[in-house]
Amino acid sequence: FLITISCKAKSDFDIEIIGKVKNLPEGIVYLVDAHDYKKILDSTVAQKGNFKFSIKVPQSFTPSMVSLYYKDSLSRLLPLLYSVDKSSRNFETAFYLEKGKAFVAGDIKSPQKTIMEAGNETQLMYRYKESFGYLDNSMDSVLRKTTITKYKQILKKYPDSYYLLQCLSNYRVSYTAEEIKSLFNLFSDKLQNSSIGTTISSYIFEAVDVSKPYPLFTVYDTSNLKHQILGSKAKVTMLVFWASWCTPCRKEIPVLKQLNNEFRSNGLLIESISIDKDISLWKKALQEESMDWGQYWANDSTINKLESVFRFSSIPTIVFVNSDRLKIKIFNRYEDSTTLYSKYKE
Repeated sequence: FLITISCKAKSDFDIEIIGKVKNLPEGIVYLVDAHDYKKILDSTVAQKGNFKFSIKVPQSFTPSMVSLYYKDSLSRLLPLLYSVDKSSRNFETAFYLEKGKAFVAGDIKSPQKTIMEAGNETQLMYRYKESFGYLDNSMDSVLRKTTITKYKQILKKYPDSYYLLQCLSNYRVSYTAEEIKSLFNLFSDKLQNSSIGTTISSYIFEAVDVSKPYPLFTVYDTSNLKHQILGSKAKVTMLVFWASWCTPCRKEIPVLKQLNNEFRSNGLLIESISIDKDISLWKKALQEESMDWGQYWANDSTINKLESVFRFSSIPTIVFVNSDRLKIKIFNRYEDSTTLYSKYKE
């Protein structure tokens, strides 16, 4: 999103962040993306521990998670640590940038006594941190239904929460289309039509009923020629979603080679699909690893569809599919080579 900043005193700012922090070094305080501190959204000057951000936002503004950073005496960029309340033993770095005022006060030397007071989204974030949206695929049907019912009760109270919407989006691949739709419909129309809402809508549209065949997808080989995955009639197709920068993905390659050598003659077809942004890094990894099965690359739009259809949000992910393009099993966590081999061999 775009933020318009002004240093002049005005009464019509949409957002104000006010800090009174003892022993805060003189200099610049940075407002950054909480997920990537290198993305600086704004900055202001701290004097004698006092600083203030005054922000005017466009109509399209969407609340998002941010953090405050400062430079210490060694010019190291460090996060401003604080507590939600004085009884908390956990230090936080993130809060929600939303319309209204936020206050942080205390002492840089004592994060436990440095308190952040922010808006509703921040309060919901700490109240439901790690307790909303997550579904474990190992849950039995009764526990799964109970958990979703609990989430519904929360959403009925807070249908306008961007934080809860973001949580649901983060865990969307854990849900069937019908499950996530039952939760998504409880959000207000405004949130359903937001950028985050659009991501969930796309997932609902593209998610495949596990009892139906997977669709065909077009990816690209090393010569940039199109290839259709799941287009063969192999007895078992093993789809490997990975990337050159993914250390666990690289670690499991010896196991994949072992499986390929052992079961290729019995009808196993392995197809690796990279989600690398930089094709040159993907090709470099292929030269280093020497994998003698199909190696393909997916562009951004295809990656989004693959994640929705095969319901994964992390790599490595392995999907076994039969000759009718029906799911056999999905593995989405790296383990030691012996355990991996035993699981995949089954």
